[in-house]
Amino acid sequence: MKKLSLIFSIFLLSSSVQAADFVLKPNLKLDTVLFESDAKLEFITGRTNAISGSFFFDIENPQDSLQGILQVDLTTLKTQIATRDKDMKKEYLETDKYPYAYFELIAVNNMPSSLKLDSIYTLEGEGFFYMHGLKNRLKPKLTIMVPASEKNQKIEVTAEFFVLLEDYDIERPQLVLLKVAKQINLYISFSGYQVEQAEKIKIPVIYK
Repeated sequence: MKKLSLIFSIFLLSSSVQAADFVLKPNLKLDTVLFESDAKLEFITGRTNAISGSFFFDIENPQDSLQGILQVDLTTLKTQIATRDKDMKKEYLETDKYPYAYFELIAVNNMPSSLKLDSIYTLEGEGFFYMHGLKNRLKPKLTIMVPASEKNQKIEVTAEFFVLLEDYDIERPQLVLLKVAKQINLYISFSGYQVEQAEKIKIPVIYK
């Protein structure tokens, strides 16, 4: 079982940057979601570049910031086998009803009062993962890296965590039960670019 972790690498343009929104740019197709199912009989991987969202961060008041929402388009997931992709989306993820998954970061525990350049901080986050009409609370392990360089006005993020299919009422196919793991590991990498104000993603009311 992989550790539930979420790794944030934060790059800021200059010391004058304070509270700011950072948005993803899906049109660049550089951001990636990778999932892994490591079952007894088969190891399955899939991926998509269809990620969008935004984060808020205030380097002057880090204890009161670092919140945001990511949205992943599940209809674009691919595992390199077209028939398996079709069954996964139609029969199990039911992407016709639930086309997106969301991660909402709502808080970070033990955040220091100030962040130093060229430093690494390991923290505990709090948030929710939304999928297949259900949401579950998570407490991911966070690692924030503040590099010494301040040349880029963007946030580089990688995230690694897992979900249990039963927590989202997703049944594993009985005919290939030992080929699909109960636990799905996720690895996400993306960049957020600073803007004056980001348009916030609204999570559908079906999850409320």
